[in-house]
Amino acid sequence: MFRVGTVDLSRTAPILVERIGDPIWDGAAYGAGFALMIGVARQTSVRDATTRAVIYGSIGAIIDACIKSRTIVYEGTDPPGRSSLRFVPDIGPHSKGGAFVVRF
Repeated sequence: MFRVGTVDLSRTAPILVERIGDPIWDGAAYGAGFALMIGVARQTSVRDATTRAVIYGSIGAIIDACIKSRTIVYEGTDPPGRSSLRFVPDIGPHSKGGAFVVRF
């Protein structure tokens, strides 16, 4: 049996891990990074590149703030009799990885 806090991750325990929404900071970082790449490619001044980075970063943050969906990161065991192909995390004390599991 493998437990993380109060969550049981054993092979027989059904589990669903969801990520809610999308972090705002990464949208801002993508927008600012894209603007800085454009500034370097066009060889614009530092002031123009900074202004464009603030504008594009704000646009990226607004887009990420509008995303309210849930994303299933990991879904545990299937009901008996149902075939499936799943990616299962394999976490050990000295390694991290995953395995594909075929159930039929």
